[in-house]
Amino acid sequence: MYAVVGSVKIIQTKRGTLQLLHDGYYFYKENMGANKIMWRCSGYHKTRCLARCHTVDNKLTHSIFTHNHNPPLRLGMLE
Repeated sequence: MYAVVGSVKIIQTKRGTLQLLHDGYYFYKENMGANKIMWRCSGYHKTRCLARCHTVDNKLTHSIFTHNHNPPLRLGMLE
């Protein structure tokens, strides 16, 4: 299951959590409000990557897509 939001895709993992996918980089849900989700790069804890974005009602409203690492290779997630 996934939803396309502009140039980003929101996917559901096998464990049922949502992740945002943009140009091969994955973001996890950091914080959530009534209709706003704040996403943080999945490489944050390992590399202190500061890339992040916000969606409101599944529409991209704010983004910083500057990463300090290469996109991860995740087998089985390629379409």
